Amino acid sequence: MLRYNFDVITCDSCRVFFRRNINKNKIRKCRFDGNCIIDMKTRKRCTSCRMKKCIKMGMKRLMERDVKALLALIKYGCLEIVLLRYSIFYDNNTDYWTCARTLDTEKVCGFKLSAMRHEKRDLYCFYQDYFHKVNTVLNHNSIILDLLTAILLFDPNRPNLIHRDVVKAEQQLYIYLLQRYLHLKYDSKTQSKLSQLMNILMDLQNICNIEMKNAYELYLDSYGPILQEILFDVTTN
Repeated sequence: MLRYNFDVITCDSCRVFFRRNINKNKIRKCRFDGNCIIDMKTRKRCTSCRMKKCIKMGMKRLMERDVKALLALIKYGCLEIVLLRYSIFYDNNTDYWTCARTLDTEKVCGFKLSAMRHEKRDLYCFYQDYFHKVNTVLNHNSIILDLLTAILLFDPNRPNLIHRDVVKAEQQLYIYLLQRYLHLKYDSKTQSKLSQLMNILMDLQNICNIEMKNAYELYLDSYGPILQEILFDVTTN
């Protein structure tokens, strides 16, 4: 039976063969200079040439595939995660946002949120509304913050993902854990709190989209190559 295995369509026999042999240090050498014809009838005659054909057809070891998926999730989710983690450092009373800290906790970097009044696409208003919700709903709860971070990280809608169903399953797990935690903490208000937190993530994604569009149009040259790559890729995908 043909199935999707190791990033390509394979039969069950090749799936089992690849899984058993890909991580072995040694595979028996080919007796015919690596030129064996591998098909349904001859595939069991030479493990060396069979493995070469598996790799040539695009089969990848799990570690390589998982690393690429993780890099894509981190790359396209890093801005949202950073803004989420630092949103708890906004002070409603002073309108001051501490957005960076050094190893010396006495040295911080921040600014008045009102400095963003002239940013395009009403970014300032979106931030105001977002911070109000964060302070009201999140209330500096580190457990909720960590669970929301995981939910953002495992977003199946990120670009360049192959197995979105696997990523979605991971995200659903953390949503379930968040729901269970809210049930223990708030009981009857669980569903209301969960909806509010999910709305916060939607607001955050909207803010990040605006941030990236503004940065791409106005400030791209002032960023280093890594940020330029992130902004360019996300904006054009």
